[in-house]
Amino acid sequence: SQGAYLPSSGDFFTGAHMNMNVGALAKITEKHSIFALYGLNFAGQAFRFQDTSEFDSKDLSHSFNFEYRWQVLDFLRLRPSAAYGFNLTRTAANEIWGEGLYDSKSVGGGLAVDYNFGLFGKDATLTANWIYRQIKFPNYTDIIREFQGTDAQTELAGGLKDQKLSEYGAMLSWNRIFARFRT
Repeated sequence: SQGAYLPSSGDFFTGAHMNMNVGALAKITEKHSIFALYGLNFAGQAFRFQDTSEFDSKDLSHSFNFEYRWQVLDFLRLRPSAAYGFNLTRTAANEIWGEGLYDSKSVGGGLAVDYNFGLFGKDATLTANWIYRQIKFPNYTDIIREFQGTDAQTELAGGLKDQKLSEYGAMLSWNRIFARFRT
């Protein structure tokens, strides 16, 4: 999507948002498949030169997910996965792509188990999953620490916002209805 505000006088504004996902599911054998997914997302100002005095933040992210699907039994499927992603964020006019304060990289994996069964004459699936991500912010520094006693000899290290995330979930789907719990 693209939007623009062009007043008869004063500054104009343009904004853009793009979200795209491309995936492929390849069946290797009757019980083994591989699923790959690439995601691209952009949000921010459009048609504005980098050295313009007016600036609005921009965000660009790429994500790569790979999942191996193994149909262990007719009613049981295992889905181990791996994921990698990076996010480039410009929050100020003088930030450079790849060196932004809030740029991040994410690495992780997960495991999902699908249990298929019948419920009131319709097919149902109960899925339990676990996802783990390690998110690093290599350029993030605390501006308060910079002003509170950091001398010229001390090099400020990034990574103060690094996080480890674990998510546990369960989902029940039946007859085009689903319920999901995540924590």
